[in-house]
Formats: sequence, C-alpha cells, structure tokens
Amino acid sequence: WDETTSAFVPIASKSPPWIILDMMTNSRFGGGLATARFDMVKLREFARHCYLYGLEFNGVFDVQMNLWDSVQNVLRVGRGQLVNVGTRYTVAIEGVGEPEMMFSVANMVKDSFKDNWLPTSERANEIEVTYFDKEDGNKQKTVRVYDPAAITAGRPQKSSSITLYGVDNIAQAYKEGLLQLNLNRYILQTVAFSAPIEAIACTVGELVYVQHDMPQWGYAGRCEAGSTLTTVKLDRPM
Repeated sequence: WDETTSAFVPIASKSPPWIILDMMTNSRFGGGLATARFDMVKLREFARHCYLYGLEFNGVFDVQMNLWDSVQNVLRVGRGQLVNVGTRYTVAIEGVGEPEMMFSVANMVKDSFKDNWLPTSERANEIEVTYFDKEDGNKQKTVRVYDPAAITAGRPQKSSSITLYGVDNIAQAYKEGLLQLNLNRYILQTVAFSAPIEAIACTVGELVYVQHDMPQWGYAGRCEAGSTLTTVKLDRPM
C-alpha cells in the first residue's frame, strides 16, 4: 500500500501484512483466496504498526509445512494474529491502542465475573532468541535477554527460548526478546465474564475497560426510563 498515492502497487515488500496477503491469495504458491476476503483497512493499520516498530520479515521457507503454519511465522514477527470474522479475515495487533468500550456490572451477566491472579514463580526471566544473521551468511545466532529486576532481586535464572524465522538482525531479535520478558513480567491478572451479544461492541485484540463492584474498580449502573436530553435518571443513588 502506497500512502502517498492511496493505492496498491506491485513491489517486493518486507512488511508482514503484505507478505501474508500474498501467501493467502496467490493462486500458484499460496492459498488462492479472493482479496475481498481480507480487511484491507486493518491490514493497512497493521502495516503502519510494523513500519513504526521496524518489524520486517526477511526469510525463506525451506522446509515443508502447510500454509497456515507458514503464515504464523510471519505473523509472529509482526506481532499480529489473523482472526476470522464470518467469511473474512481481519488481524489482531499486539500494540498500543485506545479502549473501544467498557464492560461493567451494567452489561455483564450477573455472577459471571471472575478475577484470576496468575502465578509468577515459574515464569522465564531470561529469553534466548534465535535469529538468522544477515551479516554472517544467515547463520543461526542466539541473543540472550535478561530481566534486570530479577537479577537485582537475586532470583534464580529461569530460561526460555524462541526461534524467530524471518528475523535477520540482532537489534530486532533483542526487541522481541524484551517484549516477551515484559509480557512475562507485567501480565499478572486476567478476568473472565459473560456478556449478552448486544453489549459487545469490540472484537478480538481490541483494548477495553473493565469495571466491577467486587474488586471495587469503580461503580456502574444504568439509565432508567424517563431520562431526557437534560435529565438523567440513575438506577441507584450516588
């Protein structure tokens, strides 16, 4: 996608979304799907995200695998995931965003809210990232990324490893290792709840606010019948 002309141009690209689109739609070596089955607005957003963070896929597929597994390698580098929306595909992006909506006690199914704290004792505080160095004939290299807070606290090392096909430089490999460490370090809590379909105005991968009385994350309610443009009737005292 050419931002200056607002049109697609047929050129080689290192950008994960356009590689994925080619893989999924090419009738000779890909999936042969129609381009109309892809959310182009979201793919352009994905491309801007990859450009902003310097996320490029520079690799080859030299072992036999199915199309979906091949696509996952490219998505991993771009920090995205394909999502089915009916018969079309959109993409969920691991990145900065603004909340799309808020779930609260006013639009959750009663007694469905669950608040879960995740254990951290077994989480990796050291990540070994394998990449393919373009400066050395694309040989496999490994960069090790440490959690400085764990070292300062004297915690025992717990290692994990990831292989990033399509990453050919140490800078990009290090950033991906740092992202994984931060996910391990900061994702400490999850919530689960049910909501009626008419209360859902978001999709997979979007950021939302969550309010509930049980952990005292603020208070919520509904507008009662009889509210007007100048007067709002609430269902509880404030």
